[in-house]
Amino acid sequence: MATKAQIIELVRREILSNGTLINDDLGKVSPRQVALALEQVYADAVFLMLKNSPNDLDFLTKNYNEVDINYDRTENSYYITLPATIVQLPNNGGVRLVKPHGTNFKFYPTSNEDVDLFEGMDVKTHYDRTLYLLDGQGKIKLINFDYASHNIRKVNLKLVVDFGEYAMTDEISIPSGKITEFTSILSKKLFQKSKVLDTSSDGV
Repeated sequence: MATKAQIIELVRREILSNGTLINDDLGKVSPRQVALALEQVYADAVFLMLKNSPNDLDFLTKNYNEVDINYDRTENSYYITLPATIVQLPNNGGVRLVKPHGTNFKFYPTSNEDVDLFEGMDVKTHYDRTLYLLDGQGKIKLINFDYASHNIRKVNLKLVVDFGEYAMTDEISIPSGKITEFTSILSKKLFQKSKVLDTSSDGV
């Protein structure tokens, strides 16, 4: 586990050790410049590091507690507005947990195909699980959610969020033993895109 500021500094040092910058140049590349560059490659780095170990995504999350459940009168459905921009991963992997606040229950991920099947069931109102689905517009749509009987008004979320969603002092829960691997991937992505030295439009 490391803070955002520590990861930025590790990437700066990695850039220096790989010869992308000469020693005198390190001071010319500010943490803010590196942070702006990392925002462009962070999602790719997450995907590359975790593609062979998807369960590690459960570590690389940020928690958001007591997020409101809302109601859409037009669609007659309940939804949760995402409190942060998430990393776009296959199978909606950027959302790792949707848990009713103050309970031991959880909601379960689903897909559009499964929703179509579920909606066609004669006994759907008796299905005992609340499902959720990302709608592509920054919302989590709840399926088979009974607002009245469940008495649930807020949820806790675990999300894999974009790099820019972290404050400098926030800890990023990189799985144990993988900080070096992760910073190396980030650095290599920056080498390929020449992001670090191209700061003419950063305003810094």
